[in-house]
Amino acid sequence: HAKKLSILAPSQVIKVQISTSGHHEIEEVYLDEGEELSASSVAAVSGNIMLVGPVFDDHFLRCELE
Repeated sequence: HAKKLSILAPSQVIKVQISTSGHHEIEEVYLDEGEELSASSVAAVSGNIMLVGPVFDDHFLRCELE
């Protein structure tokens, strides 16, 4: 994807909740083969809205969380 933007790269967002008891929860909240957003690098959540940003694409993704 870095050498040729027309070749899609997958995007994945993982949520990790760290507990002081040592029991950590890991949840996949977003997965795409690159059609909506190629090569995601960051995600930020505010309320029920998650923004996912890419490495090279010229847009970001806005998702509503359930």
